[in-house]
Amino acid sequence: MSHKKFDENGFFTIAKNPISKAGVFEYLGSSIAPNEEIRKQSGIDANTMYKVYRSAEELEKAIDTLKLKPIIDDHTLLGVEIGGVPAEKKGTHGVLGEQLTLENDTLFSNMSVYSETLKELIENGKRELSCGFLCDYIKQDGVYNGESYQFKQTNLRANHIALVDEGRMGKDVAVLD
Repeated sequence: MSHKKFDENGFFTIAKNPISKAGVFEYLGSSIAPNEEIRKQSGIDANTMYKVYRSAEELEKAIDTLKLKPIIDDHTLLGVEIGGVPAEKKGTHGVLGEQLTLENDTLFSNMSVYSETLKELIENGKRELSCGFLCDYIKQDGVYNGESYQFKQTNLRANHIALVDEGRMGKDVAVLD
C-alpha cells in the first residue's frame, strides 16, 4: 500500500515519512573537517572513515531548522552565503513540511514532491533519503547501542534533504511507497 497521496496537479505528499535517525554512522575525515589546516591540527585524515554519533537529543534540537527545507536530488550545499550553490541552480524538487516528530530515535516529517524528475527517480527505485546538515563535530570516544564512535555531531542545522542512491541510514530512511 502506498503512503503517497496525489493531488489534481500530480504532486504527491506523504504525511509521515522517516527523514533521519539517531545512531552511529560513517563519515570521511574530509566531511568532518573540510579544511586541510583544521585536519592537520586535529590529526584527522581526509580519506579515513570515522564513526560519528548523532543523538536523538541533537535531532530533536534540529527540528525547527528542518521545517520547509528543500528536497533535492543528491547532496549539494545550498546557499551562496555559506559557500554553496544557489537553490535555483541546483533545482529543488519538493519540500519538507512543518509537522516533524521524533519517535523511538527516528525523525519523521510530512513532505511534498512536485517535480516529474524526482517522481520518476523514486518510481525507478531511488528512494533513500539523507539530511544535509551543517553541524559541529566533537572529538569524543563512546559507545551507542554497542557500536563505538570517535566523534559526536552537535549543533545540527538543516540545509536540505537529498534523495540518494545509498544513504547512511539505509532503507530505514527512505521515501515510503
